Amino acid sequence: MNSILLLMILAAADGPLITATPVVDLGKVCAGPVITHVFELKNNGSEVLSLGDVTTGCGCQKAQVEPKTLIPGKTAKLTVTVNTLTQPEGPVSWHATLFYTAIVEGGSTAVPQPFSVQLTGKLIREVAVTPPAIAASTTGALTQLLVVTDRRGTPLTVKTATSTNKSIAAEVKPAVSADGKRSQAVVITAGAELPVGTHDETITLTTDDPAYAELRVPVRIHKRASGGPSVTPESLTVRLTKGQESTSIAAQIRAGGRPVTIAKVECADPAITLRWSEGAGLVATIRAVVNSTKSASGSSELRVTLSEPASTIVLPISWYTP
Repeated sequence: MNSILLLMILAAADGPLITATPVVDLGKVCAGPVITHVFELKNNGSEVLSLGDVTTGCGCQKAQVEPKTLIPGKTAKLTVTVNTLTQPEGPVSWHATLFYTAIVEGGSTAVPQPFSVQLTGKLIREVAVTPPAIAASTTGALTQLLVVTDRRGTPLTVKTATSTNKSIAAEVKPAVSADGKRSQAVVITAGAELPVGTHDETITLTTDDPAYAELRVPVRIHKRASGGPSVTPESLTVRLTKGQESTSIAAQIRAGGRPVTIAKVECADPAITLRWSEGAGLVATIRAVVNSTKSASGSSELRVTLSEPASTIVLPISWYTP
């Protein structure tokens, strides 16, 4: 367990907010299905508590707490969900931290205090979706391919694929067998009518296997207005190699024969380091390096600021360990 998180959990044990089991060992976890666990929290103090924001350790997690106000002696539910599809095989640990305040006399609140919980386990990957997340950028229609592979003796079959956005379609192809594995393709298409902007959606695959009833594939599409600088490829997907500390990938920017100058490239994820070409040229190059020791899977975006022609490009990037 992370030592800082352990200290936070131990410190929280002395506060008014308590739970019977702040650290839950899930044991063997099959990668793919979404995990949902509910922590029951109790106000063991004498003051009313205001339950605020909940932060999580990665984008694969979501957490929410209800109710938002907790009187002494009453309980609240902190629900933590984890999409295991994008997680690497092996020991795993997911945590969530709730910030709460005591409502003191006069209606004012005290300094927010953290309360942390954790899920642990060992992830086993029998069924894989490649890529486990889609991150793409486009000025028009877009087509992406998902491949579902099952290495078990009795493999599953994907029955349906649905999207949370009506402009994004999903078509399930027939399964094929080769080299002792069974795979099935799902074609994802974003129509040209998709509005300009960022779209965070989900493709839900339903199967005939109750253990893998649903597989949820995160989708982030940046729809750009046409006529601006172009980037090739329009999104970056990095397949990490086990035992290799870092893997790099490059993209090139053009502006229809005009000079291109990169002012800066930024990424909020600490697993990503960036290099780019300096000065003006007909082609500008960006190289992103993913450090697998910091994150074995994930997704983010590169925000590219061009001084010539003056514009900003958002380039999605995702990475995973097969």
